[in-house]
Amino acid sequence: MARPDPHVLTELDCYALAVKGEPPAELDGVLIRIGPDGRGSAGQPHVGALRIRHGHAEWYRARRVRTDAVCRQTGELPSPGPRRCASDNTDAAVIRHGRQILALGEGVLPYELTADLRTKARCDFDDTLPSGFSSRPIHDSLTGELFAAVADPCRESLRYMAVDVKGHVRKYETVPVTDDPSQYAFALTERHALFLGPTEIGFMPREGGPEDVRWIDAVNAPLGGCDGGNTKPATADQPVNAFELRDGTIAVDVMHDDGHDSPALWRRVVDPSRGTVHDALLDDRAQELPVVDPRYQGTNHRYVVTRLLTGAERNSTALVLHDLAEGTSRLHHADLDRDLGAPVFVPRSPTADEGDGWVLAFAHNTAQEHDEVVIIDTADFTGPPVAMIELPGVGPRESSACWLVEQAW
Repeated sequence: MARPDPHVLTELDCYALAVKGEPPAELDGVLIRIGPDGRGSAGQPHVGALRIRHGHAEWYRARRVRTDAVCRQTGELPSPGPRRCASDNTDAAVIRHGRQILALGEGVLPYELTADLRTKARCDFDDTLPSGFSSRPIHDSLTGELFAAVADPCRESLRYMAVDVKGHVRKYETVPVTDDPSQYAFALTERHALFLGPTEIGFMPREGGPEDVRWIDAVNAPLGGCDGGNTKPATADQPVNAFELRDGTIAVDVMHDDGHDSPALWRRVVDPSRGTVHDALLDDRAQELPVVDPRYQGTNHRYVVTRLLTGAERNSTALVLHDLAEGTSRLHHADLDRDLGAPVFVPRSPTADEGDGWVLAFAHNTAQEHDEVVIIDTADFTGPPVAMIELPGVGPRESSACWLVEQAW
């Protein structure tokens, strides 16, 4: 019997997984990844999920999201739900909001997935979302709401919205911008919504509207000026987290790419009283897919975990744990035949200190052509993983990954 091509992403349910080491007994949830099912960035969304419970790896599942393109390929009836966008490719992120598991793309309607990752329907939040949603919404852990900003190129504006805990869009505002709206990133603090453009930064109260936005010129800040012949970055900055400082300024940590495919970690500080933006380089190594302790979203954080990039292929055999308070970092090195994916941080307990927990990441074993999940204890971040779980076959080079806790604390 011919062996299947390990690069062809299949749909599967696997209940027999080889485990090296011992997964922490405290972990009780699902690690999910999503990405395109083709090589590179082309393809349709493919989702994989690993269930970990009380020290055991119970199952791994993989599914293709039933977009219109996938349904045409498989001969299935199209997925139900409204069609309001030119595209329906949702390969950027997976989140859970309330009881819904949603696959997200930029400027498209989400797809709702079942607990076993099957496609249920397109979601427009019970007919309250008149257009596409964001691939990077921000979850407020205190209120349980989702906040997002989506580019509207036709109107040269951003659509700022908030989704309440019942899954309804309760706020929808149009915010005009000066530059290409696709070049703006969105960040959220306890009190403010921020819109980070290539030459300006806008901020307003969370419940404000376009008339409340105050814009500050950022051209003279390092990230707003010319770099290497480029007047704008190749892509919008990726915010890590934003928070208010005691002196009244607002800080936003971002991954900034100067157009040379080498994103670095920066801190932007907006001073409303002076109308200025100050940029400081925190780490100049090429890195991506930053994550903070989710309990500190929107507040002053100390730790950031990133994926370190190497070579033209943007592979990674190391993760970085940044201690921003000390200005130091620690590296977790994987074996040379492992390509690490997006890191996910899981707190050890609801009352654990910030950064005390585990970092989980999918990894591709290039020597044996299969994927794995590594579990790293932050107390020994530079040491070997506490557990490594072997997965069947090869999954997508994920756009993002997340941890869905089984029982909310």
